[in-house]
Amino acid sequence: MKIAFILPSLANRGPIIFTQYLLSELIKSDIEIEVFYFDDSQKNTLDLGVKTKKINFSKHFDFSDFDIVHTTMARPDIYASRFVPKEKWVCSMHNYLREDMCMLYNPFKAIAIIFLWKTALKKCRNIITSSTQMTEYYQHLFGKKINYSMIPYGIYEKEYSEIEKNDLFVISEFKKRGLTIIGSVGLLIPRKGFSQLFEILKKYDDTALVIIGEGKERFELEKIAREINLSDRFFLPGFRNNSHNYYQYFDIYAHVSYSEGFGLAMLEAMSKKLPVICSDLPIYKDFFTKDDVALFETGNLSSLISAYKEIKEDRKKYSEVSYQLFREQFDARVMASRHIELYQKLVKDFSEENN
Repeated sequence: MKIAFILPSLANRGPIIFTQYLLSELIKSDIEIEVFYFDDSQKNTLDLGVKTKKINFSKHFDFSDFDIVHTTMARPDIYASRFVPKEKWVCSMHNYLREDMCMLYNPFKAIAIIFLWKTALKKCRNIITSSTQMTEYYQHLFGKKINYSMIPYGIYEKEYSEIEKNDLFVISEFKKRGLTIIGSVGLLIPRKGFSQLFEILKKYDDTALVIIGEGKERFELEKIAREINLSDRFFLPGFRNNSHNYYQYFDIYAHVSYSEGFGLAMLEAMSKKLPVICSDLPIYKDFFTKDDVALFETGNLSSLISAYKEIKEDRKKYSEVSYQLFREQFDARVMASRHIELYQKLVKDFSEENN
């Protein structure tokens, strides 16, 4: 079997990281893989472990040699709708199309992207989602004529290595002061909800917050920390490759998004036995209960405080359950095997249609 993946770039970002995890297992099977992308990244580029090729978004590339073409994110989906035979096209959706575009862009740009992306996806026969709730979301958006496959995310356990010396110094100072460190990782945008975590710091003076990431909300987060006099317990080092290395210094991981396709960074935290505070988003109802992670009502600050209090008082229990959940549900090998089953079915169906 020969599979092409189309990505917007090779940048170290959530959906591209998902593809890296998937490819790490697919290459162990008898599958020939090639990755195509549009944009060069000057830094923070992922090594996907397979052949990669840059293509032009406006020019047709001949994918006739491939059995499956698997796309991720808006531009690859739009490109595939123009140039890839629909019977070979598989698309992974990592977000809630309308809501996330409205949070990311100004109204005019959001409307344009939503229109183009929806128009493209209406031509897709096979959409992969990560939860029952997301499947229902796209069924409502496009109807049930599309084939939907629910495949939860999976990752593999990574070994720790050292972090940057300046970062280690700041975090070590937090440790010396006996502070409980809440950690989180992600793009610094309003949708990620990071500003909510300052409420915990205001309530608990024995707690520090470390967020690994970069984005347009960086200035606002630093401004809030200064205004409420919490800069001495808040550290925002910026984007870091291999951000999972920072988890060895975290006591608790916080996933506080208002909307999310699925939190890959959170899964990495679970693989490192970190107890997790998590937004009670519909997408997680298939996988988490309040006995697995400390769930809080999204946007409800008093609920967030209660979740932190609960997890702080029983970190050992939440740590053990977190890792057990990872092993049972979110292993990359399980995710890859489910993708292979889907690819094989689609290739078989395509073959039967043409005989």
